[in-house]
Amino acid sequence: MRPVATRIRVVVADNQEVYRHGVRAALEDERDLDLVAEAGSLDHTIHAVRSVQPDILLLEPSMSGVPIREAIERVKAVAPRMRVLVLTDSDAGEGVVENLRAGASGHLLESSPVAELLVALRRTHEGHAAVAAPLVGHLMAELHRLAREQADRSGEQGSALTRREAQVLHWIGRGKSNPEIGRELSLSEHTVKNHVRTLYKKLGVRSRTAAATLAFRQGLG
Repeated sequence: MRPVATRIRVVVADNQEVYRHGVRAALEDERDLDLVAEAGSLDHTIHAVRSVQPDILLLEPSMSGVPIREAIERVKAVAPRMRVLVLTDSDAGEGVVENLRAGASGHLLESSPVAELLVALRRTHEGHAAVAAPLVGHLMAELHRLAREQADRSGEQGSALTRREAQVLHWIGRGKSNPEIGRELSLSEHTVKNHVRTLYKKLGVRSRTAAATLAFRQGLG
């Protein structure tokens, strides 16, 4: 068993007991993941988060009864360093951008396989963004739209993302490292680093998580 200090503390907030039970079952045999609390309402979530100070909160927003931005702000107010993964039961992409704008670190489908959930939790704890594969296309389309709007406003035509930069951003959003992105796109690690550096400059961000999330605040926040 790994030392407690290395374990990732998770809270799941969902008004469906069957989903909370599923998360509990998925995490119970994982040596580096601890489900430390469950909640079925926003008030209970805030109380749990305040009490246990988790690393990650799995949050199903409809159970909160308030706009997603407010729900995330309220839970992070009592645990500022906690990361939030928003859950949804739809792959239509509705609300993905709003959730990321609100400060979420990722957006997952409740129907995601257990293996995908476990990877998302670990990647999020490492500081990466986590977005369910069926939702990535919606994110990319919105990012392209924002980049074009920024270019139109600033008059800097070069500020729009190139096709290759968009591909690199896609894999950053999937939590891939530079060497992994290089293998996916058949590029050298040096070339990937150059694309990442340019991408950060265009988006005005400084981290991999910010590249996949804070871009949606540009012109929207």
